[in-house]
Amino acid sequence: MMENPQNRISAVGIGSAAARLIDRLPSRAPREVRCLAIDSDRRILETLSVESFALGRSNRAPLGSGGDPRRGREWATQAVQAFLQE
Repeated sequence: MMENPQNRISAVGIGSAAARLIDRLPSRAPREVRCLAIDSDRRILETLSVESFALGRSNRAPLGSGGDPRRGREWATQAVQAFLQE
């Protein structure tokens, strides 16, 4: 199979359940697929073998958003804004 460096595939899982699913993907997907797990619960992210990104600040809520979708949305928006400024 011929590889095309212009074709890039990323699999991103947002939230605890999706992060766990993404963590299982490298053993089933081609190695060119980049796997990223995003969550606000750092305990979950520390158990994963794939690349991960934590939302929120550890001193505010190390265990996540507590199921509060508004807080999770706020943290995700802040993370996207910070990423775009880099």
